[in-house]
Amino acid sequence: MEDARYKAYLLAKDFTQIEGIDYNEIFYHVVKHTSIRLLLAMVALYDFKLEELDVKAAFLRGELEEQIFVRHPEGFVIQNKKDHVFLLKKSLYGLTHSPRQWYKRFDTHVERGCTKNAFDSCVYHQRLADCSHIYLLFYVDDILIATKTMSNINEAEYIAATKTVKEAIWLKGLVGFVMVEKICVVENPADMMTKHIPEIKLKHCFDLIRINSI
Repeated sequence: MEDARYKAYLLAKDFTQIEGIDYNEIFYHVVKHTSIRLLLAMVALYDFKLEELDVKAAFLRGELEEQIFVRHPEGFVIQNKKDHVFLLKKSLYGLTHSPRQWYKRFDTHVERGCTKNAFDSCVYHQRLADCSHIYLLFYVDDILIATKTMSNINEAEYIAATKTVKEAIWLKGLVGFVMVEKICVVENPADMMTKHIPEIKLKHCFDLIRINSI
């Protein structure tokens, strides 16, 4: 049995932030449920491969537009500098506008190779040289990828992870992969974006996206 490991990370106290000084806007985009249902239906209909990227420490990748100062964390006060504060260079979990800043960075990089959907700003599409297609759906720190072949997914992973998250770090170190295989229940095949799901919930998902048979 391995020794227990204790981890902690710092959080900003968003309730101390002042609008107009520490942030200007907090609204950020997430993919619409109708877009997710439509993509799942396309996956089932066209036998697309489906994969989810879980971006680690996504909010830390956002670029700050304001100067934000934070106090010493409790228990980690630097001696002889108790009256100093820290200037944040990157976004931090707990900041009111961290999700917005992460989305803006993701959007800036992905739009270089993909086209943003006019009706859902969290849906991106790219047509490749072989006339195949890649679809990217953005939901906070998760990225859903659908395409015809695994080689296309590998290319999309490179775009969505190495360029968006941190260009100089290997893909494996940035994202956790969840492989999604074909699941068949009686006459209803579907590729599900999930880890483990009970059969009763799977049937509910079929009803939700209205997949009866193919």
